[in-house]
Amino acid sequence: IYKRNPNARLLLVGDGELRNNIEEQIVALDIAEAVIMTGNRNDVAELMQTMDVFAFPSLWEGLPVTLIEAQAVGIPCVISDRISNDTNITPLVTALPIESPELWAEKLCKKSEKHDYSELIKKSGFDIKSSVEKITELYFTLEGERT
Repeated sequence: IYKRNPNARLLLVGDGELRNNIEEQIVALDIAEAVIMTGNRNDVAELMQTMDVFAFPSLWEGLPVTLIEAQAVGIPCVISDRISNDTNITPLVTALPIESPELWAEKLCKKSEKHDYSELIKKSGFDIKSSVEKITELYFTLEGERT
C-alpha cells in the first residue's frame, strides 16, 4: 500500500504479545514514518473518525466488536474471509482471502466514501440502546420468575 501511495498511513490501535514482532517488521520494511502505533486507547471511536478504511486482516476471531463499531462509524471495512459473517451487518464490509496481499492492497487503496448505516446497526441489535433494552427486559423477566 505504501509503495502505491506514499501518503498512506497505517494506524495500529491496541497492544499485544506480537507488538515487538510488528515493530521489527516496520523497521525491516523501512516504513516507520508511515506507521502510528497508539497502544491501548479508550478513545477508539474518536480515532475511527479519522480513518478512511478499516482493515481487519485477522487469522481468527470470535465476534470482533471493533468491526461492528467501524461499521457504526460508517467506515468501509476490508476484512479477512476467516472472520465470521455474523459481523457483516452493512454493505461496508468486504471479505478477502488473507493469502492475497495484492488484492488487499488494491481494495484498501481504492477511494471510498463513508456512509451512515446506523439504522442497519440498530436493526441488527448491536446498538447500545437496543442492547440495554434487551438486557433490562431479561432482568425483569428473570426477577418475575423468582417471586
